[in-house]
Amino acid sequence: MLIIVGTITALLSACGGTDSSSGTGGMMGGTGGVDTNNPSFPAVADLEGDGPFPAVEEAGGSTCTIFRPETLGEEGRKHPVIVWGNGTFNTPDSYTALHMHFASHGFIVAAANTTDSGSGMEMLACLDYVTEQNTTPGPFQDHVDLDHVAAAGYSQGGCGTFMAGRDPRFNALATVSPFIILSLGGCDVNVWQDQSAPMFMISGGADVVATPSTNQQPIFDGAPIPIVWGTYAPADHLQVLGDGGAYRGPLTAWFRWRLMDDPNGASWFKKSDCSLCSTPDWTVQYNDMWTE
Repeated sequence: MLIIVGTITALLSACGGTDSSSGTGGMMGGTGGVDTNNPSFPAVADLEGDGPFPAVEEAGGSTCTIFRPETLGEEGRKHPVIVWGNGTFNTPDSYTALHMHFASHGFIVAAANTTDSGSGMEMLACLDYVTEQNTTPGPFQDHVDLDHVAAAGYSQGGCGTFMAGRDPRFNALATVSPFIILSLGGCDVNVWQDQSAPMFMISGGADVVATPSTNQQPIFDGAPIPIVWGTYAPADHLQVLGDGGAYRGPLTAWFRWRLMDDPNGASWFKKSDCSLCSTPDWTVQYNDMWTE
């Protein structure tokens, strides 16, 4: 059964508009610049608020739960994809509000139906499902932007994101409190050393499960990719559950930048104009490979 959420927010008029002329490809191996054949997505001023697309939830076969705009392909658009890996004991239902929020901004979210996403296999199966649907008669056909795909996940699913992220079809990563000190769900705890896409990594300053010093710090210090690392001081390990909490806006900004080339999203992270850096309780760090 479809769950429909109508979400309309004020469109951005002054903070970047709908101009997508500043490509994000090049040094970070990101979106590869502007796709002039894909109409731009409506700009949104408040990225913590929902976007302009009514969103639906539906089954993605037996493998995935899909969250997407109710109508795909309006004005000839193709929709970027976010593949999600759950934390231990979690299912896609643990993040329904967050994923519906992403869908309202125009993304297709394919969340793996597993409580053990560490292997990354179920995440890759979700990407395969969406890829197949793009050539199958139905609502997805020819409306999926397979050139702009992110792997994202939480806790064990953060490690699963690295397992899946070795696949060259992904050109952006987002990890929330990635847990790497134990091999949960079949994850290789050193797989973060074998990545190629730029990453936004989030930590909770009060997280005692995936403690930042032992789980995220080694990734930041050693992964061979550009990383922006945001730590939200008050957050424990459960911050992202439900609607994403304090992580909702930054994650949306990251996906809109890396997958839609949205300059408003980019302004949250670029060193010269880092709005996340001045957000209360957030600390932002860039590794040596980050030059944007």
